[in-house]
Amino acid sequence: MVMGKIHTEMSGIAQSVVEELDWHLDDCKDEAQAGLLVGEARESVIRTAEKILNNWPEKLTRSVRKEVLDWFQAEYGICL
Repeated sequence: MVMGKIHTEMSGIAQSVVEELDWHLDDCKDEAQAGLLVGEARESVIRTAEKILNNWPEKLTRSVRKEVLDWFQAEYGICL
C-alpha cells in the first residue's frame, strides 16, 4: 500500500484507484521510476492504468482523475 504524502492527501475514491493501480503495477514501479520501461513493457503499464481508470465501477470526476494521474506520474514517472 502506498503511504506517500500525495496519497494521504487524496480523496477517498482517488485513494481506492491508486491502491488498485499499485496492486496491479507495483512489480514494475522501480523500473518505471528509473526510466527502464520501454516498448511493450511501458505500453502494458499504460494500458493497464488506462483500463483501470476507464472501467472504474463509478464514474470518476475530473478532479479525481487529476489526483490519480498526478500521483501516477509522481510514482511511476509516466505522464498519462
